[in-house]
Amino acid sequence: MSEAPTQFWAQGALSLTHARQPEDDFVERVASTWFRANGPSYRRVNVREQLARFEQPLFICLRDAGKVIGTYLIDRQQLQCGDTRIHGIYRGLLGISRDALGRGLGQIVVRETNALIASLTRDSSKPALSYGCIDAGNTSAQRILKAQGMREIGRLTTRLVYRQRKPRPASHVVYKLTAPALARWHEQLPEDALRVADPSFGNWVSLDAGSGRLAACRYQLTELCLETLTGVSGFVVEKLMPWFPPGQRRFNPRRFRYISISDPIATPGSDAVANRLVAHLMHSHNTHFAAITSSPRTSLAEMPGANVFRAPKGKAIRILGQYVNAVAPPPEHTPIYLHARDL
Repeated sequence: MSEAPTQFWAQGALSLTHARQPEDDFVERVASTWFRANGPSYRRVNVREQLARFEQPLFICLRDAGKVIGTYLIDRQQLQCGDTRIHGIYRGLLGISRDALGRGLGQIVVRETNALIASLTRDSSKPALSYGCIDAGNTSAQRILKAQGMREIGRLTTRLVYRQRKPRPASHVVYKLTAPALARWHEQLPEDALRVADPSFGNWVSLDAGSGRLAACRYQLTELCLETLTGVSGFVVEKLMPWFPPGQRRFNPRRFRYISISDPIATPGSDAVANRLVAHLMHSHNTHFAAITSSPRTSLAEMPGANVFRAPKGKAIRILGQYVNAVAPPPEHTPIYLHARDL
């Protein structure tokens, strides 16, 4: 039997609750919320599968007279900066129903969640960092978070990869973070980088081709419904694709499936290995698309190998964060190596 949600704020007919398991109303609200990226508007399709990506989440509902009109999520994890352990609180899925916009409700949700985070970390001697990954084009979410004291602490870059031919499976693929890949993960990070303390959480896949050539990454299958597409190509897709079933098997804007790849690992000279690994994931999940998110501040962005994992011309993801209980937070130039958990 699921645990009853806990109310932590109320004002008139409005209230905020949090629960360790997602309520049906939470899932339905997320599934019906249109999010705005730097380009198309989209809503999430496989919501429950996407919610399983989080380690220790609290699912937050904003209600008006009992009806869920907004959502937010925080996910607790352990981070590390040098030798210092930090409580990490990831934020995501901030959404307000369209008919409730313009009432300042997003500000209320973020403000009261800040107070909730402060209460959850008050008795800890460790510093805490609450942060979220926001599309650079999502100015409304950035405005709300910055008004509540958050600032940009780092950036990620996401690049969409497409394979015209049907992707092929690869041999020697292992669905775990292998010891050589974990060693490489530590090698490619600066010693003072802000990172997750236990990188092994989540779905990992590794491909070791021998002779020191290996590639690995964390992956998820994401499915979106795209509402609007931009430019001439967007017009062509929206008007012609519904009448062209063969094309829909590759790209259906109403059920756009792609492999979300983060924490890419590769050794120099492993371009072909990384390509084979990405193609294998596409084949396994019957899609021609992958979105690869990497940190431009790690050595991976500059290394000569694994071009498929580099995203120099992709769209920017801004990491907005705020330190709690920190006597002296890490300096602003600290390299950031965190992954976007809900993209």
